[in-house]
Amino acid sequence: MMYRTIVLRSVVAILFLCLVITVSCYRHRIDVRHEFNQGVTGTVWLKSGYDGEDAQYAVDPPDLSLQPLAGATLYLLRYSSNNLNSQEIVVTTQSDSLGRFRLIALPGTYYLAVYMATVSTSVISYMLGDTIGLDFSINAFTVVRIPNGRFIEESFEIAELLPQ
Repeated sequence: MMYRTIVLRSVVAILFLCLVITVSCYRHRIDVRHEFNQGVTGTVWLKSGYDGEDAQYAVDPPDLSLQPLAGATLYLLRYSSNNLNSQEIVVTTQSDSLGRFRLIALPGTYYLAVYMATVSTSVISYMLGDTIGLDFSINAFTVVRIPNGRFIEESFEIAELLPQ
């Protein structure tokens, strides 16, 4: 009789422990999915520019339509209003063949920056207040606020001057 009581209590304890672990794992799975449910998406566009006074372009103007920029590197950097030295890269990606990108991040405010080595026009090579200097140049950047549970759309137009 005593043996049955010990076995029954052990089985109940093991079942309770399994239930606690299952609920814990399920809750953790929900939290993980929630972390990947927001961020920023968009397209990087390249727009050629030129000096309108150049006689060569008056006769044969270049194509000024927006072209998707494939292979551009996009950075999401930590933003702080009281500390402008933002070298902490949260996540990075490259634009696809259509210039599209998708960065997944927790809700918050970030700098979104784009860089393409083949584009000669750099906006900055360091962030405001940055006394060290970034390890890369930036062709364009903006501040984005990623809300909880959704993706925002933020596209870039990078203008490149054609050589004269």
